[in-house]
Amino acid sequence: MPAPAPRTVVVGTGPVAEAAAAELDALRVPAPGALAEPSVRSARPVGLAVVVVGRADADGTVARVLGALGHPRPRVLVVTERLELPDLARTLDAGHLGGVVMAPWTSGNLRRYADAQ
Repeated sequence: MPAPAPRTVVVGTGPVAEAAAAELDALRVPAPGALAEPSVRSARPVGLAVVVVGRADADGTVARVLGALGHPRPRVLVVTERLELPDLARTLDAGHLGGVVMAPWTSGNLRRYADAQ
């Protein structure tokens, strides 16, 4: 039997995370630690983590998501309302960043970015 297809998970809270999960028809979890819960782990593997970054340290948030996933090379798409992300350098240097999408986005654009991952 073939392995189940990877899925997309949105990590974050608030209207931006809700909109991202709705557009992507993805599971939404409130924080990186929730990715380790049995109900999340027992389902299909996560191939793309859409991480909603607010004021918290972007690199730290992405690092916690990657650690919780336990996947060797998940793709990460960051969604933010921030105009600058100087605290995303480690994620970029490590090659984990698939892209950054500014909220609000044009309907359908987030889906196109996610599909490209």
